[in-house]
Amino acid sequence: MRKLIDKIALKTVGDDIYHLSLEQIRDMIFHGKNFSDEIKEEKNMLLVYENIPTIRRVELLGNPDIDFCDVQAIEKDGDERKDFLIGRGVSSGRVSGEIIKITDMRKVSLKDVKDKIIVTYSTDPGWFLLLDVAKGILAERGSLLSHTAIVARELKKPAVVGIKGLMNQVESSDIVEIDGNRGYCKDSKEVLMSEYSINIVKKNVDKELFLRLPSKIYDEKHIVQNKSFEKEVLENTSILCKGAKNFALIVKNKNDEPVGRSVVSLYEDDTAYIGFFECIKDIEVSKLLLAECERIAKEAGKKRLLGPIDISFWIRYRFALTDELSYTGEPANKAYYSEFWEESGF
Repeated sequence: MRKLIDKIALKTVGDDIYHLSLEQIRDMIFHGKNFSDEIKEEKNMLLVYENIPTIRRVELLGNPDIDFCDVQAIEKDGDERKDFLIGRGVSSGRVSGEIIKITDMRKVSLKDVKDKIIVTYSTDPGWFLLLDVAKGILAERGSLLSHTAIVARELKKPAVVGIKGLMNQVESSDIVEIDGNRGYCKDSKEVLMSEYSINIVKKNVDKELFLRLPSKIYDEKHIVQNKSFEKEVLENTSILCKGAKNFALIVKNKNDEPVGRSVVSLYEDDTAYIGFFECIKDIEVSKLLLAECERIAKEAGKKRLLGPIDISFWIRYRFALTDELSYTGEPANKAYYSEFWEESGF
C-alpha cells in the first residue's frame, strides 16, 4: 500500500498526500477534487500538536499501598554530578551507544537511527519504526505511562524519560550509557563503549546465531548439541517448556557475531534457572550474560538463581570440565566457565 501511495503522490500532490484520507485520495484521482484547503488545515493542526506540552509528572495524594515512584536514582555531588543526567527509568536494561538527537522525525531515516540511542523531547505513534531499530531511548519529557515508556517496554528497549534539559546537554555522536532500571544517563565522553551488546532472542537471525555458537567454541569431539531441541526451546514448542517462561539471550560483538548465550527459565517457584550457557573466553561476556539473567529474575520476583540447568533437572544440570566425555550426552564445557560463574557470585 505504501508503494502505491508513493507512486500516486509523485503524479499528484507529492508528500502532501499523507495529509489526506484514503477516501479523499480516491476522490482526487477519480473525481478530480481539489483538497488543497484540507491539506493546509491538516498542516496547521500538526503545528498546534507539536506545541502541546507533555505532562511532566503525576503527583500522588495520600499514602498509596504501592509507591510507583520508588526509583533508585544515582546521586552525585559537585563536579561529578555533571556527568549524570537523572530522569525516570521506564524500561529496564543497560546499554551504551552513540546518540542521535532528533527534533523532527521526518528528517531522519531508519538507517540513520539503527543501533543508536534516540534523544528527543517526546515521541508519538509515528515514531514506532524508528524506536524499533534504535538501541535505546532518552526523552526530555514523559512519564511511566507516556508513549515513549509504553513502546520502549513493548520493544524491550532501555529507556529513561523526564530528563530535565536533556536536549541542551547532549549532541549527536556523543557516546552515552543509559540505565533504564535506575533512571539515569551517563555522558560517556570518558567511558569506552562496550565491545558487546546483549538482547533477548526474538528475530530469526538471532535464533540462528544462538544455535551456531557452540560450533564456534568446541571442536567436533566435544560439541554436545541437539539443535532440533534447542530450536523447539527458542520457539517455545518443546513439551519440556510446558509451565515455563523462557528468555533466550544472545551476546554479539561489534561485527554481529555470537560470543555468548543463555536461557533463563521461570516456573511458579521462587527460583530462576539459567541454562544453555556458552561463551567465548572473555569474562566481560559472562558478566554481561549473568547480570542480565539476574535482572530478569529480579524483575519476575524470584529470590535466587540456579544453574547451569537446561530447562529441566533431567537434561543438562552441571558443567563437565574435562576433556574426557564419560558417557553419551554428558555435557562438555570449557574449564573457564566455573571461574567465570564464581566471579559473578555463584
